[in-house]
Amino acid sequence: MSRYGCEFLSHTANHVRLGAASSDQIISELTVSKNAIESHIGKPCVLFAWPYDNYSDSAAYLTPKAGYRGGVVYEGGIEDVRAIDLRKIRRVIINGYNDAAGYTKLLNLQ
Repeated sequence: MSRYGCEFLSHTANHVRLGAASSDQIISELTVSKNAIESHIGKPCVLFAWPYDNYSDSAAYLTPKAGYRGGVVYEGGIEDVRAIDLRKIRRVIINGYNDAAGYTKLLNLQ
């Protein structure tokens, strides 16, 4: 999948709530996951997806130390790149519940 353009994001090694974890545990969770992904796909893993959408300023401060450029939150919609916070990039959820017309509306493509 990686060869065809799919990007893989880290999600921690053990799916922990980083807002409640110690600094050492956060760094370990982030680096173990990042290293595992990179060893499988042979490319850098530069983004991180917050488990449980549990964004934390203290944990976000540590993500660059683990080698990440940014992180994504579960949802929130379309980003305005003029004001994007790379620590918590909003996303549009893609799943089987919306058809093409639903995504067109969701993405403001009408």
